[in-house]
Amino acid sequence: MAFCLTSGFLRARQSAELMLSESRVPIAVDTRLNELDYGDFEGKAFSDYAHWLAREGSGRRPPGSVESQREGIRRILSGLRAAPLCPGPRLIVTHGLAVSVLRWCQASPSTSLTDLFFPEAPYVTALGIFDDELVEIADQRIAEIDLQSRQIPGQPAF
Repeated sequence: MAFCLTSGFLRARQSAELMLSESRVPIAVDTRLNELDYGDFEGKAFSDYAHWLAREGSGRRPPGSVESQREGIRRILSGLRAAPLCPGPRLIVTHGLAVSVLRWCQASPSTSLTDLFFPEAPYVTALGIFDDELVEIADQRIAEIDLQSRQIPGQPAF
């Protein structure tokens, strides 16, 4: 391991330190890897947020939040997109939404990301991914989110 990136959350940094234990691998923080801002749903049952998301859609910001799920996924993808700029091989310690999105993109590369529901990922889920695949996923999905964000509700994409 040559390098480690973590989100800005203390639990991610602590997890990285535990995994790397006594190695001298440098650890850097990229806040783009932070978990989604769940607003008023933070600390409540995930199902409460899931019901709200199913009703309101991924483009709406939950009450008390600074970002929608779509905006949060775009932010996370931009952080993952930048990871290959760091020395490799590298360890990236992030959160459940990032892992769920990457796993889904690997399993369903031709299905649209827009307005999908991403369940919580199991804790401590390892996911191996090559730099070129990570960059391709991030570029494709960021472009998709940007296109969706520019559309007028109820209007076709093209």
